[in-house]
Amino acid sequence: MNRPSRNAAPTRLGLADPLGRQLWICALMVILFIGGAYALSRSIKSQTDDKVYLVTKERISFSAPPKWIAEGVLQQIADVLFVDDKPFDVRDRDLTQRIAAAVEAAENPWVQSVERVVKYYPTKVLVDIQYRRPVAMVEVKMKIDDADWGLIPVDSQGVILPGRGNGFLEANRKSFPRINLGGVAPDGTKKPGNEWGDVRITEAARIADSLGSVWSRLNFHRIVAAASEDGHNLYELHTTDGAHLMWGSAPGVERAHENSAAQKIGMLLALQESQIAAGVVDLRTPAELTSTAAPAAR
Repeated sequence: MNRPSRNAAPTRLGLADPLGRQLWICALMVILFIGGAYALSRSIKSQTDDKVYLVTKERISFSAPPKWIAEGVLQQIADVLFVDDKPFDVRDRDLTQRIAAAVEAAENPWVQSVERVVKYYPTKVLVDIQYRRPVAMVEVKMKIDDADWGLIPVDSQGVILPGRGNGFLEANRKSFPRINLGGVAPDGTKKPGNEWGDVRITEAARIADSLGSVWSRLNFHRIVAAASEDGHNLYELHTTDGAHLMWGSAPGVERAHENSAAQKIGMLLALQESQIAAGVVDLRTPAELTSTAAPAAR
């Protein structure tokens, strides 16, 4: 029996050798398997990580609305943001600007502006909204529920607000200042969220806003456009007892030497009930108040 020589060259497991080819193929399969498993794990991890940064409708919140905002308004805003059910990515550098622009573009009548949008990693977004606030009810001549007069709420900028179906406004409508321009209704194309379109409504709304709690304390009832002098609209305050007080120009557009809104309110608070009831008070200047006001009751 022949034995291999000790000096024979060692067998090389190369591709030319059958055993070598099998070993190389096995090694390659192991490498491919390990590489594939690693790539798959990285892909799964990447997808999982991506989901962590996705902002869905449930992960976006808004500043709490005031009591006069009807239920469902925030849901309406959220529905606009996610109209295509596509989530936002909190890693998007322009995310805050995009959300702010989308909320304002929705033109919800209760949204005045978006103050800021804040991202909280990994998946929360807070939208801080400046809501519109009703300051007065405009008396209009229209047939509503067997009544000849209707009331339309407006904010301090004369923007029409939703009134019908709003439980808070319907329950508290008597506590709001009323604005009367003879019963003129807004243009038929105007809808909640639009400005009324009459500067007198805007000016009267600013007067109502400036009076605040003083309004109910002094038993005022409505603001009436009285006249116009030198391009300035003048307004009167009417009390529930029928007295008329001359307010003058709207805040911010006072005539020369006319008292500011703050000065007029200070004068109102200094008046006696009998002076207000007499209805001969002119708040435009202290001199006119002194000369026309009824003497205080003793």
